[in-house]
Amino acid sequence: MTQHDKAKRWRPRFSVRTLAIVVTVVCAYLACWEMTGRSCESGEFAPVPLIIVRNGWTSRIFTVGKDGQVTLKEEPPDYRDYYLAIGSVRWPLSVAQTFR
Repeated sequence: MTQHDKAKRWRPRFSVRTLAIVVTVVCAYLACWEMTGRSCESGEFAPVPLIIVRNGWTSRIFTVGKDGQVTLKEEPPDYRDYYLAIGSVRWPLSVAQTFR
């Protein structure tokens, strides 16, 4: 390989400081996932860090057959609410999904 061929190759250029900042921000973002998951209450889950999803009303219908067998039919939730959560503080987001 000649000197001219080496000059044509492109390599990303960044400093160690930039790399350290990017790694720190990514690690802090992913560490928030555990904190967000701990602040979830019953019926809530954290699909991504800092976002909590709460399912709305879920219909449960119990039926008893002629043989005495009890069956449960659960319908999916009617809506979902989304919250931005940092620690125990929550702010409702203006995004909501309505089903049906």
